Amino acid sequence: MMNTAVTINRFVQLGVVRQSIALGETEGITWFLAYGERSIMFALEMLGWSWFLGLAMLFAAPIFTAPGYQRWLRWLLILYGVLALISAVSHLLASPLVAVGLVAWGFILFLVTGLLVIYFQQTKNLTQRGAT
Repeated sequence: MMNTAVTINRFVQLGVVRQSIALGETEGITWFLAYGERSIMFALEMLGWSWFLGLAMLFAAPIFTAPGYQRWLRWLLILYGVLALISAVSHLLASPLVAVGLVAWGFILFLVTGLLVIYFQQTKNLTQRGAT
């Protein structure tokens, strides 16, 4: 669902907004600008990155139960989920707390991605050792 919402946004940006601006047809385009005021596209972005990905992170967190880096991964997934959902609800309430999503989407997602690389690499190595 996250990919669907964000992909719709990107496709509209490339297929409608960019082409409309290039043709000089800008009437009503502000609703479709990626980060414009009262933008439909920004709402889709929030739906994808905050609501859907936030829920996905919360549901994925219990998978990682081993000590060490997996514990860090679990807590970072929970932190991302909580901050992202706060951001989504804040967007609906027009609250400045929407900015907490920037922490989740940037720094925390970066850490989660790095730890997932380690997790999948170790899983791959274990699988390869078991196959030989």
